[in-house]
Amino acid sequence: MLRIKKADWILIAVILLAVAGYFGGKALFSKAEAYSPGSLEARITVNGELYKQVPLNEEQTIDMNTQYGHNVLKVYDNGIRMTVSDAPLPIALKMGFISKPGERIICVPNRVLVEIVSAGSTSGGETGGEEIQDGLDAVVN
Repeated sequence: MLRIKKADWILIAVILLAVAGYFGGKALFSKAEAYSPGSLEARITVNGELYKQVPLNEEQTIDMNTQYGHNVLKVYDNGIRMTVSDAPLPIALKMGFISKPGERIICVPNRVLVEIVSAGSTSGGETGGEEIQDGLDAVVN
């Protein structure tokens, strides 16, 4: 019968740590290289329509008064945060500061969506050159 000795367990642990370190480092550094903080913008949409697209490297305050409600966004430190919302449950205020591509702040009652995109991006995310067709995905009753 084959028995595993203490040295075998140590060898297995070292190999597993090396593999985990390789893949963990690869994931960490590939995300860091995907964008530079100065090249990001915040795309702000209200009820699915583009309201404004602002660079994140310029400090500013955006006061939004729409037919759906009032929101205030603050751009600073290469990111954005919602500071005021008149929604009944201002959950969007708790979403905090966002600064990485793909992060979002959503205020459902006021129909506001704030998302971080690469500078110059006008479609809904990374498409690899394909155009996005806006339309119905599903109907819910």
